[in-house]
Amino acid sequence: MRRLTAALVLALGACAQPGAPPGGPPRHVPPKVDSIIPDSNATNVKAKEVQILFDEVVSEKPAAQGATDLSGLALISPSDGEVHVGWHRERLTIHGKHDFKPNTAYTVTLTPGLADLHGNTIKKPITIVFSTGPTIPNTRIAGIAFDWVAGKPIPGAMVQAIQRPDSTVYLARADSLGGFVLAHAPPGTYTVQAWNDANNNRVVDPHEMWDSAHVVLRDTARLEMLAFAHDTVAPRIDQFSIVDSSALRVTFDRALDTAQKLDTSLFVLKRADSSVVPLKSVQLGAVFDSVRAAAMPKDTTHKADTTKKAPPPAAPPGRARRDVFGGRAPGPDTTKRAPLPKPSRPSPPIDVVVVLAEPLQPGTSYRITARDVRNLLGFKASPSRAFTMPKPTPPSTKPETKPPAKAKADTTKKPPPPPRRTP
Repeated sequence: MRRLTAALVLALGACAQPGAPPGGPPRHVPPKVDSIIPDSNATNVKAKEVQILFDEVVSEKPAAQGATDLSGLALISPSDGEVHVGWHRERLTIHGKHDFKPNTAYTVTLTPGLADLHGNTIKKPITIVFSTGPTIPNTRIAGIAFDWVAGKPIPGAMVQAIQRPDSTVYLARADSLGGFVLAHAPPGTYTVQAWNDANNNRVVDPHEMWDSAHVVLRDTARLEMLAFAHDTVAPRIDQFSIVDSSALRVTFDRALDTAQKLDTSLFVLKRADSSVVPLKSVQLGAVFDSVRAAAMPKDTTHKADTTKKAPPPAAPPGRARRDVFGGRAPGPDTTKRAPLPKPSRPSPPIDVVVVLAEPLQPGTSYRITARDVRNLLGFKASPSRAFTMPKPTPPSTKPETKPPAKAKADTTKKPPPPPRRTP
């Protein structure tokens, strides 16, 4: 009886856990949507939740990074602050904290990260648009969210548009290239904000980069969001290096104000006796590196490899050439990705090179100071760094000794005569 009871308990526990379906070959494609209630673009909807039915059982645990449960994958726009996702094996239900408001257009999005029991993950968002009123506004706020300092898009950035004056919040999640669309919001005045929501809590944390813009929406609006960390800490010298005897590289721990000119008035270099070393120029680190690379002489000693075989002749029109292994020749490479979008405004400076008017003296101590450098919010400081120009390494005075050469065998010697026999 004890064994039978234990086996029954184990069987019931196993039935409660969603597992891979028994039998049949393993599946290698993500779940597909069979139906959605209400239908997308439906009007006068009376439903209190959105239902998505899939063609197989989906996992209760999302595969997306930062999402602890399925609610972390869903967005309801406009938002009432909370999203609830119910799991019912092949069916998900999505609703907010309250019922849908009357005469309001809603966009419900299930972001990428939903997986089946075999680990196959949906890579594209699932979007449903409907209205509890008679119409759906044909409006959109689109744009790209950038990490302004790095000069690259923020993948998966969180974007919200707050309608004024009633503070209704519309939400969207950017794609892998930072592109976002806030659609079907009624015409009006909005404050749009985009940020790097690394922890997926949908709140701007103090350390996260963000940007905001004011928009008057009539039908469409296009924005470029240049996000950066909004802190009150003035810049400090994070890294320092001696490029050579006439150039010093200074890297700050945060970006500098773009309105601050990069010239010799921004830095002062003094010797240990407080005498000032004249400066020639101040350049962005990337500009200095590119100019120096262009000025370097090209290596003309490299000879072309003449041992390579000529490419095989092109196949006649209408016939596909086959390679030596019997397969068809590959076509054009279509796997190359499009270049990442770039912000229209240059990135704020963070890495600069100070070029000197006279060389540094070996063994001499110096102190370089950045005078009243400002961060992007205008908070300023005058950080400094002391250093000593290293002395050149003296050449070795030991005579160069070569290992003794091995004596070559003397091939001119005659072979010894055969031994004489005694009678």
